[in-house]
Amino acid sequence: MMHYKLDTFYKHELILKAEEITDEDNYAVFIERNIANPDRKYWNNTIDLLKYLSQYAIGGYVSAWLLKEGKILEYYHIEPESEKVVVQSYIKGKKLAEQEGREEEAITQLNRAISKFEKHALAYERRGYVNYALGNIDDAIHDFDRCIEFDPYYAKAYFSRARIYLQKKKWENAIDDFESAIKHSIALEEIHWQSRRLVAHCYIQIKNYQKAIFNLKLFTNRKFPQNSILHTYRQKALYDYAEVLIEMEKYDEALGAVEKAINLKAGKEQIPMEELLTMRGKARHHMGAQGFAADWKKAAEMGSKEAKRLLSQHAAK
Repeated sequence: MMHYKLDTFYKHELILKAEEITDEDNYAVFIERNIANPDRKYWNNTIDLLKYLSQYAIGGYVSAWLLKEGKILEYYHIEPESEKVVVQSYIKGKKLAEQEGREEEAITQLNRAISKFEKHALAYERRGYVNYALGNIDDAIHDFDRCIEFDPYYAKAYFSRARIYLQKKKWENAIDDFESAIKHSIALEEIHWQSRRLVAHCYIQIKNYQKAIFNLKLFTNRKFPQNSILHTYRQKALYDYAEVLIEMEKYDEALGAVEKAINLKAGKEQIPMEELLTMRGKARHHMGAQGFAADWKKAAEMGSKEAKRLLSQHAAK
């Protein structure tokens, strides 16, 4: 049927070639990351075909972006929506997973989807999400493991497992998973930047400051929309960036980063002003610039014990 549509409806005017994406032995379609510069007709035909194919699928997904000069014109996330039991069970479970107090119902539906299709990677990921919310950490890790086993390209599973490792302070494990989430996502996705922000935190913990700087520089240089949750993490990222730059004796860059943080409206992870002033004082002091004592004095007046210590230490010299 697909080949009939290719010949009759689309006349092979598609971004993708059928022979490159079909796995007839496993009755599957597999699309690797693809970057193209198609005209509108090829784009529309390809999206239409993918939606058509999804009617016959029992699992999986495709994400597609149409860009012009870096701006997103169209975005599609295509998943099966048929009346098949496995499909409907997954859809119901996914929706219930987002509703507080209905976690057990979500697990029941996701269990049903998995029982119908053992390799349903997305169902395992959603069940892992619910198990994590319920505090069933070992079960959550098991589910994320299974998701990755069946779909080693699914960034969300790596990201979710990494957050568990982060909480357990298993820094190396978290780093491996955050790096995989970065690898298997693109810069248009929130998860890509959340992973960069958090992997930097992990690198700081093991004192790999070069890797931390690399990821924080990318994050802080990225312009996120004002209404994006990523924008609300910008102040914390700039503070961390300044702290690591001081460790690497890059004091002028550290000063620039902390001043940007001071001028930003507080976000998700608010940094108290006394900590920002203390950090700026450190950068100025290392540079031999004026104003460091005033920063520490003001921070001390606001309750910073670190600033008081630094003032005393400086006065004793």
